[in-house]
Amino acid sequence: MSADRELLELAANAAGIEIFGWDAEGNACIDPVEYLPWNPLKHYSEAIRLSKILNLPVSSSALLNGDGTAISGYVDAHFARVSYAGNVKARHDAACHAIVRAAAEIGRAM
Repeated sequence: MSADRELLELAANAAGIEIFGWDAEGNACIDPVEYLPWNPLKHYSEAIRLSKILNLPVSSSALLNGDGTAISGYVDAHFARVSYAGNVKARHDAACHAIVRAAAEIGRAM
């Protein structure tokens, strides 16, 4: 099992989302009848919805790490902290990872 898949399973558990399968791109399928992919690691809007479902506070700040790449978010006591460099895409990627990691920690504790 990949690390991303484990994170998604734990995050889904925390949010009460049932996973019915996986597609070839690593998205969870959350509807047993229609193909409804779910992957808050890749989709910012799904990550934000996940944070709202869990009442998960998200904090962000700009941090430059020298080479201009995003610095991934981290989790502290179910609080998603996001650090990023530069552009909106980097900020969204870091936020997605921080939110899913925080949700996974909640799911792991359940």
